[in-house]
Amino acid sequence: MDFIPIYQPCLKGNELEYVSSAVKSSWVSSKGDFIGRFEQSFADYLGIKYAVGTNTGTSACHLSCIATGMGPGDEVIVPNLSFVATANAVKYCGAKPIFIDIDKNSWNLNINLLENVVTSKTRSVFPVHLFGNPCDMDRIIKFCDYYGVNLIEDCAEAIGAKYKNKLLGTFSQSAAFSFFGNKHITCGEGGMIVTNDKLIYDKIQLYKGQGQTSIYYHKVVGYNYRMTNLQAALGAAQLERIEYILLRKREIFQTYQKLLSNFVGQYCSPENLHGNWMFSCLVKNRKKLQQELARHNIDSRRMFYPINQLPPYRDGKRYPVSEFVSKHGIVLPSYPDLTDDQLSYICGVVNKYAEPIQILE
Repeated sequence: MDFIPIYQPCLKGNELEYVSSAVKSSWVSSKGDFIGRFEQSFADYLGIKYAVGTNTGTSACHLSCIATGMGPGDEVIVPNLSFVATANAVKYCGAKPIFIDIDKNSWNLNINLLENVVTSKTRSVFPVHLFGNPCDMDRIIKFCDYYGVNLIEDCAEAIGAKYKNKLLGTFSQSAAFSFFGNKHITCGEGGMIVTNDKLIYDKIQLYKGQGQTSIYYHKVVGYNYRMTNLQAALGAAQLERIEYILLRKREIFQTYQKLLSNFVGQYCSPENLHGNWMFSCLVKNRKKLQQELARHNIDSRRMFYPINQLPPYRDGKRYPVSEFVSKHGIVLPSYPDLTDDQLSYICGVVNKYAEPIQILE
C-alpha cells in the first residue's frame, strides 16, 4: 500500500482557476475581489450577518478575544485538552486562561466544572468544539447569561457541525474558524471570524489592519491579520464544495466506527451533527501502534497534550480526563479522498496491533 498521509486537502473544484484569476488580476495581497466574495459566501453559508477573513485561525481567535473586550486582569475559561491556539489567543490579550477538565464522553469542556472556576474576574467562556463535536451550547449559554460573561466559540475544527440543527459559530458573540491545510476547507493558511454584532464587526475590521482608519492614520495599535486575495480565491473555491466534503467525511467516520467498534471514541449526542474533522479513538498502546502504522505506510498523530502540561501554562494541577485522553488518544487519516480500500487497510492494522481501553479504566 502506498503511503497514506494523516491529511491532504481535496482540491478538485475551481481552486486553480480562481487562484490563477487572482494572480492575473495582480491583486495578490489584502485587496481583491475574492476577499469580499469569500467572506460573503461564508456568512451566507452560516446564515450570519458578518464574516471577516484573517490570515490564520489563531489570529481569528485573537481578534475574537479583542473584539469582545478581553484584556489584562480578565480570566477566560478554556478546555484543558485542545490545540494551544485557544489559550494563546487569551494570553495575547494579557488575560489568564483558566483550564477545566474535559468530559469523558464528548471530550469537550466539562460543563459541570464551570461553577468551580467562575470568579468576579471571569470575562469569557471559550469552548472548543473538539474535532468538530458540538459542545452543549444550551448549558453554556445559560451559564454565560447567568454570570454575565461573554461567549466565544472556537470552531477551528467544526465547520458544518450542528448543535440541535443549528450551525456552530452562530451561538456566540464571536466565533473563529480555521482554514489550515488539514481543515475541511483550506486557504493554505487562513481563518474567519463571524458575528451578528455590528460593534464587534467594526472592531475586528479596525484591529486586523494595523488599526488604520485612513491612509497611514492608525487609531489603535493593531495587527497585520489580513487575509490575502490568493487565500480567499482558494477558500472561495473550497467553500463551493463544502457539502460534498462534509458528506464524504461523514462516510469515512461511519466506516471507522463500524470497523473499529471495539475502540472508544468521542460520543456525539444524536440530536447534534458531528463535524467529523479527524477520527480519533483510545488505545492502550498508542506509541507501539503508531510504530506499526508507520511500518505499514500509514501516518497518524498522537492526541493534543493537556495545555497545562505545556511550559508556558504549567499550573501543577491534575486534569485526569484530559491526561487520559491525551495519553491514549490516536488520530487516524481522515481526508475526503481516502478510499474504502485504504480505510479497510488502516482499520485492519489497528485491529491487529492495537489494544482497546475504556475511558479512565
